[in-house]
Amino acid sequence: MCSRPECRVLTIGPHSEPDKSLSSGIAAHISGAAPGGPRYDPGQTRYERRGIENAVWLCHSCSDLIDKDEGTFPKEVLLRWKDEHEQFVRDGGGFAALPEISIRTIRGLTFPPPTGRPQTISGDDVARYREHVLRVCAVGQSTLRHFRSRIQFPERIVYWRVTDKPAGSELTCEPERMQMTVMASGAGSRIEFPGSRPPRVLNVALDTLPPRHDVTIHFVSAPNPENDPFIRRERDDDELVHHILGEFQFELHGQLIPRKFLIPLDFDTVTRQISSAPCEDDAGTRRVVLASEGW
Repeated sequence: MCSRPECRVLTIGPHSEPDKSLSSGIAAHISGAAPGGPRYDPGQTRYERRGIENAVWLCHSCSDLIDKDEGTFPKEVLLRWKDEHEQFVRDGGGFAALPEISIRTIRGLTFPPPTGRPQTISGDDVARYREHVLRVCAVGQSTLRHFRSRIQFPERIVYWRVTDKPAGSELTCEPERMQMTVMASGAGSRIEFPGSRPPRVLNVALDTLPPRHDVTIHFVSAPNPENDPFIRRERDDDELVHHILGEFQFELHGQLIPRKFLIPLDFDTVTRQISSAPCEDDAGTRRVVLASEGW
């Protein structure tokens, strides 16, 4: 790509002949190659003048531009372009990095769960409930667009609250209720419904997340009932039950590119602590179990 920040067009592409490519880029001199040239530096040695440190990669249009207007594009500007572009490439060259997403369980409770009692926190509340913090941070230089994530928790969620998000960004956090199918036959058949259950799955959506910004959501969970069919169901060792599945889009050369991710969650059944593994590309290599499959 061209190193000029306002340009950054691709400088190599496909040729009509499959064994060839088309190049429209050039390693332009920062300090001129010969006396009288743009930004010529008489203090440079011949080796320095021909060295890679005296070159910046540009498209042909920008290369002509800097040589025709030395006053607007002095040596200092080109050196800054070079440094910034190398860092831009280190950060992915416009290809969005996976966000940093983490879930951790904190000690105690920072706010009371909706128990129906006056809003105080008792010792019983601290023993029964667990509070977890979800943090999503956009790293790199790309804005994350149309961010969607499905969080399948080890315990049932009784309360959640957004505590931090970028100004102007629209965020939604909605529970995913289980759809139940009932079949009965024979006279006198009786089916009892347990009523509304707290959700195990939350869907978090965000329209935009600018670079170096983050979102923080607090969750309060309650212990699962002993006869919970999802918890009791037998599973294979390679099945991933607690996890975050998600996707987002980012803009690259005028197009929105989708990217999916997966985050395994670890749950300590004794302390009821949740911790998250690093975010990874969702390549379909894991068997992810959805909560609806356990009913």
